[in-house]
Amino acid sequence: MKRLAFVAALLLSFTCLAVAQSRAFGLRVGHNMEFSYQYEFSYPHFLEVDLGMDTTGANGFVLTGTYNWVLANPAWTREGEWTLYAGPGASLGYVYDVRGSRNDNKAELMTAVALQLGLEYCIWEHLALSADLRPLIGFHFGSGRFYRSGMYGFIPSLAVRYRF
Repeated sequence: MKRLAFVAALLLSFTCLAVAQSRAFGLRVGHNMEFSYQYEFSYPHFLEVDLGMDTTGANGFVLTGTYNWVLANPAWTREGEWTLYAGPGASLGYVYDVRGSRNDNKAELMTAVALQLGLEYCIWEHLALSADLRPLIGFHFGSGRFYRSGMYGFIPSLAVRYRF
């Protein structure tokens, strides 16, 4: 009976923890257009997962996940909340490189390492705007060519997310 009560208490606490964590979803636009989802593990750590179309020199879909740390919360304004964050990640995609030097271009799997640096401003309790840099350094499977579109990550991207 004690085990059953312990397991029930443990499951209830995990459920409460899962509900208490903040989440956000929205759009991230820059060199690509992506659907974005953020999940906060605990205050200084959060996971961001983005799924989008690779349209800069290649056509296809790319899934990117980054594990971010909150570096600072500057108090630049009286209202709203600023957050400076950074973190590493990985990316996996299925792309068709249209700018390749070979004539036998075909769709290939792509993998890359991602590095993200961003600044977010939460206007109201539920609306967040952010700007970030996220270059991808990787290669195409099969041909072994460098994933050139990932360098467009040095162009700032803007995101609008709804927090709940």
